[in-house]
Amino acid sequence: DLALRCTEQAKAIHHIPAVLCERGDPDAADPKRDRVALERALKRRGIAGEVRPGLVAGTYRVKRALPRNKLVSIIIPTCAAQGMIKACIESLRRLTRYKKYEIICIENIPPADRKWRNWLKRNADRVVSTTEPYNWARFNNLAAKAAKGEFLLFLNDDIEIIEPDWLDTLLGEAQRPEVGAVGPLLLYPDRRIQHAGLFLAAMGQGRHAFRYLAEDEPGYFGLARTQRNVIALTGACLMTRRETFVRLGGFNEAHLVVNNDLDYCLRAQREGLVSVYTPHAQLIHYEAVSRAAMPDAYDTAAFDSEWRDLFLAGDPYLSPHLARHQDDLAPDSEPNRVLVTGGPALNRDDIRKVLVVKLDHIGDCLIAFPAVRRLQRHFPKARITVLTSRASKSVWAMEPSVAETIEFDFFHARSALGEIELSAQDWATLRERLVPERFDLAIDLRKHPETRDVLRHSGARYLAGFDHRNLFAWLDVALDWGGDQAYARKRQHTADDLINLVDAVAAACEDDRLVIAAPPSTLPVQVEQLVNRAAGGPLICVHPAAGNAMKQWPADYFALVVDRLIETHGARIALIGAPGEEPIANELLARLRRPEAVISLIGALPLADLPALLARASLFLGNDSGPKHIAAGLGVPTVGVHSGTVDVREWGPIGVNAVAVAREMVCSPCYLTNPQDCRRGLACLRELSPETVYQACERLLLLGMPAAAATAPKAARRELARPARRAGRAARQSAAGLAAAGPR
Repeated sequence: DLALRCTEQAKAIHHIPAVLCERGDPDAADPKRDRVALERALKRRGIAGEVRPGLVAGTYRVKRALPRNKLVSIIIPTCAAQGMIKACIESLRRLTRYKKYEIICIENIPPADRKWRNWLKRNADRVVSTTEPYNWARFNNLAAKAAKGEFLLFLNDDIEIIEPDWLDTLLGEAQRPEVGAVGPLLLYPDRRIQHAGLFLAAMGQGRHAFRYLAEDEPGYFGLARTQRNVIALTGACLMTRRETFVRLGGFNEAHLVVNNDLDYCLRAQREGLVSVYTPHAQLIHYEAVSRAAMPDAYDTAAFDSEWRDLFLAGDPYLSPHLARHQDDLAPDSEPNRVLVTGGPALNRDDIRKVLVVKLDHIGDCLIAFPAVRRLQRHFPKARITVLTSRASKSVWAMEPSVAETIEFDFFHARSALGEIELSAQDWATLRERLVPERFDLAIDLRKHPETRDVLRHSGARYLAGFDHRNLFAWLDVALDWGGDQAYARKRQHTADDLINLVDAVAAACEDDRLVIAAPPSTLPVQVEQLVNRAAGGPLICVHPAAGNAMKQWPADYFALVVDRLIETHGARIALIGAPGEEPIANELLARLRRPEAVISLIGALPLADLPALLARASLFLGNDSGPKHIAAGLGVPTVGVHSGTVDVREWGPIGVNAVAVAREMVCSPCYLTNPQDCRRGLACLRELSPETVYQACERLLLLGMPAAAATAPKAARRELARPARRAGRAARQSAAGLAAAGPR
């Protein structure tokens, strides 16, 4: 009831991709109470209809009262291939309960099949004939001119009607003044889902949600069988008001076969209208039977130019945590990430209670004394507790830095007997003893891996220890231990290895990430004049190339981000790079809408002068290469785009205002050097969305606003000051804080 009342007062509704609250008692749901709340909302809003149970438990349907005497014009383009039009019209006439409709067919039936033209004239209410080549958008536009209905229903000729109230359901939603388009659940003949709404995927691509899912499967969060707003609907069965169709200019005839429906719904959304998918109307769709041989033709350049910003911003009805490259709306198993690499993993001031795990025998404990004292020196305010065996407990009395010991027997007192077989109750008892202590750090001072899992029972905020062959990826701080190899001599004493681990923990607390301390030289006069000649906002340096094709983010992705930075922030763009990288710059420039805001210094700026230019920039954007490291090292807000060929945590940019953007691939790091060897077609780069990169740029650009304002003309400084003032404290956040804000 509260949520419904809030939405009635809201000017707009936006999705936040985070869990903000949870219901305390999942069993507290009361269907009767929910229904009453919905009925009250209908009454307050003046909606005539009744509340019915939805197709999924916990959901509801509002069945709206139908308007009286509203004519629906059903428009069907056909070439009568395989006689599908006969099944379509006959099932429509036989089953449809709502009778106030007319059927208008537009045909380009070949002369050899003229019998079907005669059949159409007998069975359709109106037939529009044309000899033009097939163009889905144009055919529907021509037929719409002959329609008399207040509502237009565009229907493919390979659709079969299977239930009586399908048209009632679509009309009930289409009558709503805020609705631009309505579409049903479409099923394949084998009753698997063909269409349950569209969502935006790669540029220019709308995917069918829940495609190939079984008819009665609810899908993620029940969305396959729940009526909802979507970004777009397929034109195979799409209802819209005539008034809306005329106002939007009909379908865009530049899109011959595909994306005309997507384009129409996007234009409706731009006008403030919504597209509604409803599973309460179901039809059979023999997809592409009548036009199977036709290519998926549309005007790619026009479509991308019109909608690239929307694709870049992301589908407002799709959580960024869901995969865009599959149809089932599952959580993305390889999500895009914005990472702070080389930054402090721990906050030194947070380390007040430390648990040292040392469950070994007497000699091993004594060898750990120097490491424990080193730990105390690194964290002088911390209280150190040691988890040790009963047999070794008394030994720790000789080390003054240890405040307390806790007994836990993991090994037999005689080392030759090995580990004790511990029960589930033993582990539960250990957790009951350790978790209430609320340790800030737990560190295992044993190189061999047997005791590492003890850390996970400590309840500590941070865990540290030795890793071996990536068996303990959950450690917050780790040093690799190579194992014991026969005949291979060790390089140092175990006591030194333990000290190194403690030092690694201390190093993980260091927040000084200044890499380049020396100030850069002055910029050459001719370059400075060239940069200053570009009027306006913040200077952004972009390095679109890379020394290895395995690290090359697509140039058209860079173009999407650069255009958005120019149009949203008035940015001046300087392309940088080495001689030989000009082809990448030319490809990028050819794809830009605003190339006049870009200057290319690729091949023209010596490496020695690059730091001086970068120091002037409000932001650096580039692939994983040398300029990225220089910019980050200078403290310039830096967004590095990383592939999966190496581990981004190992090679990401180091700097106080630097982040890396990467896709968490299951096949990374692969260490491949040739793109032809990648079996997934460089999915780590191809599926790394421009949206994620742009949002990282926008956040870090706030950090560079003061630098941009200092070097801009007075009028431009006033313009720059406005977003900086609006940003307020956000402009003073660290890169780590901005990256931690999530994908949106």
